[in-house]
Amino acid sequence: MQGKRPSTIDAYARAVRRITEFFDCVPDTLTTADLKQYFNSLIQTHSWSTIKLDHKASAFCSRPSTDTTTR
Repeated sequence: MQGKRPSTIDAYARAVRRITEFFDCVPDTLTTADLKQYFNSLIQTHSWSTIKLDHKASAFCSRPSTDTTTR
């Protein structure tokens, strides 16, 4: 997680789980329209801090990895 603090890693993991549960699919397959739908729904049910955190997590997870090692 590129030097992120353990609390940040935990928060991002929770955010990805929320997104995954909302759509019941792998987050890699989501479109921009899907994420807009998710955040519009999240606004109705969660705090602003949760919305910001989920947005940061989704942006972080959607960036291409700079890791060149084989998995």
